[in-house]
Amino acid sequence: MTFKKYFTASLIFVYFFFFIVFNSTDIFAQEKKYPFNVSAWYKALSINRTDKDIADVNLTLFYTDIGSIKTFNTGIGFTRAENNMSGVNLNAGLTSVGQDYGGFMVSAIGNMNGGNLTGLEIGGIYNTTTRNVKGVQIGGAANYTAGNFEGSQLSLVVNMTGNNFSGAQLGNSNIVGGNLNGLQIGTTFNAVTNIVDGLQLAPGNIAGINNGLQIGLLNVNSVNNFLQFGLVNITDYQKGVPIGAVNIATKNGGASWINFSSNFAAYTTGLKINAAKFVSYLEGSYNIFDTKNTRSGSIAAYYGYDFNLSNKFILTPNAGYVEIFEDKSEGDSWIHQFAIQGRLIGQYAISDKVRFIGGVGYSYRVIAKSGDDFNKNQVFGLAGFSFY
Repeated sequence: MTFKKYFTASLIFVYFFFFIVFNSTDIFAQEKKYPFNVSAWYKALSINRTDKDIADVNLTLFYTDIGSIKTFNTGIGFTRAENNMSGVNLNAGLTSVGQDYGGFMVSAIGNMNGGNLTGLEIGGIYNTTTRNVKGVQIGGAANYTAGNFEGSQLSLVVNMTGNNFSGAQLGNSNIVGGNLNGLQIGTTFNAVTNIVDGLQLAPGNIAGINNGLQIGLLNVNSVNNFLQFGLVNITDYQKGVPIGAVNIATKNGGASWINFSSNFAAYTTGLKINAAKFVSYLEGSYNIFDTKNTRSGSIAAYYGYDFNLSNKFILTPNAGYVEIFEDKSEGDSWIHQFAIQGRLIGQYAISDKVRFIGGVGYSYRVIAKSGDDFNKNQVFGLAGFSFY
């Protein structure tokens, strides 16, 4: 071998020797374990050199990217564990775990989990988990879990679980993509795609099949098997009990137009709405007889139940509230009139579309007038027709 060839080969050997020495950490140190790791900025200023390394304790100054953290993590920036994290996490920034987390996790901005979460997770703004959760999520604005959830979700804006949920959701809005076994308490609405076995409590509640209790101003489901309690209750099939001013069943209900006169009011018209056998009446009346003039009227809502005594005859006991309006006299600075009434109404089918209405009722009427309160009791009768 000539000197020139020998010299060239030597330079190549030296080059690769120093390359291997100075880069041996990156080449061979896969899953290197550190009892303590500090990272100001991953690789540029960090003890760990690869995102496969493992640390028992980690301190993040600005940015950490590491394989796993076993016991404790703290810092003020972005901590990312590519694989798993367990123990305690106290971070003034954002924490991301690629796979599973178990323990106690608190981050001022938020927490992101690519796998399962077991334990307690608190995010100043949000928490997200790609798979399942067993524990508690507390988010300033939002919590999201794509899989199943067992435990509790609490936030100021929205809680979402993509599949089944067992436990309690408390927030402005709560959403479950599968079944709910537990309770939802919301300040705006609750929604469950499939089956509710438990309680929904919010101004608006939506469910697929309700086997539990819905309490709100508006309750909606496809099948109600137990109880709806609200101002308006809507279902396709009413198989349970709806309690509200308006109860609607689109598949096993209906409505009729009612018109009648009574010795309480000269003329009354309104709707009788059926949800299975449960009934709600919405009525308006003109000329309340025992007021001082004919320029008086009322609006009323009643709740009752239909008893089919024969193919043609239905008997409906019902009770409700009547708000009475009347022009006040010159000397009256303030007046409020209302009545609580109970009625027994019978309907007899004259044809498929027309029924005769007759009934009796009792009215307990209160009149508050310029500081002088008094009441009137009245038994009344009514007669008229309903049209389908």
